[in-house]
Amino acid sequence: MGTEVKILGKTYQVKSQYDPEFTGETADMVNMKMGELMGKAHAISTEKIAILTAMNIAGDFLKYRRVERKRRKLLQERIDHLVQIIEEKENELKGEGH
Repeated sequence: MGTEVKILGKTYQVKSQYDPEFTGETADMVNMKMGELMGKAHAISTEKIAILTAMNIAGDFLKYRRVERKRRKLLQERIDHLVQIIEEKENELKGEGH
């Protein structure tokens, strides 16, 4: 048996690999996003609202992923720079020991 969630006033049993709390939070986010779109566009079908919501959530995810990749790249560049500095200092110290 799955987790019971409520989206736009309808109750669904959702089977998920995630725990019920996470599944509920996910459903709450979908419900909130769909509700926001319904509030802006009254004459759109629920199917179109669902598609627009999926597109918006996917867009948010892709933006986050893009930012995260840039952040990781910058972090790796900093790490590489620090490693280079450490190696240079080690070589200097080895040279002084002779």
